[in-house]
Amino acid sequence: MSHDDKITKGHLRLRKVAPNVLSARFDAMMAHAADTRAGTDPEALHDMRVASRRLRAALDALGACYDSKSFRRVAQEAKSLTRALGTVRDEDVLLESLHAYTESIPEDEQPALTRFITHLETTRSTHREALMHHLDRLDANKYAKRFHRAVKSTT
Repeated sequence: MSHDDKITKGHLRLRKVAPNVLSARFDAMMAHAADTRAGTDPEALHDMRVASRRLRAALDALGACYDSKSFRRVAQEAKSLTRALGTVRDEDVLLESLHAYTESIPEDEQPALTRFITHLETTRSTHREALMHHLDRLDANKYAKRFHRAVKSTT
């Protein structure tokens, strides 16, 4: 068997498993969507962000198996969702650190830090609203259905 034949067989096997891998990564991400929307547990947002990054890595790694506009579109939408999740999560982490830090600084320095925290909380609230709008838009555009359809059709 030639080297080219081995590559072709490997590509065929990869094309066969790609839809299952991508669908599983997508489902793992979406398993955290309801709790992320609820906003009561920051770990749900963290878990969704981590799962979205894993999905993006899989989309990048397996992208050679696809050559369709619909695949490129759902991959781009996953990237956009990851950015939106990351923005809110990064602000959550920073706020948590700043709240803890406030207790360790002299009392006369606390008002300035408190003002900054208030500003950051407002910014975070705006970014969270944008994330919720993003999720609503994906739902309205039937993203899950389009994603699964796009990854089932390898090249």
